[in-house]
Amino acid sequence: MIYKLKFDDGRIDWCAAKDILHLLKSYDSDFDLPLQEIESLEEISEELAKTIMVANSEYDKDVDNGMPEQICLFDLAVGDDFAIIASTEFN
Repeated sequence: MIYKLKFDDGRIDWCAAKDILHLLKSYDSDFDLPLQEIESLEEISEELAKTIMVANSEYDKDVDNGMPEQICLFDLAVGDDFAIIASTEFN
């Protein structure tokens, strides 16, 4: 499952997890999640995840490695392990 967490400061994290409880517990244990700062939490459907494009951190315009400049959230989410797969904080 893919989830979108929007925080009061405008930051957005897209995360993979098996369910909402797994997401919140894992995020809290790994990053000390400030629950009071979450503005919204929504599950993203597979169809929508295929349309949300984010910058590909493996893309390098100076190296022809065949990596696209952008990638969809669906392709970043692998399995049910917790992971932050994209964020407005990542550069």
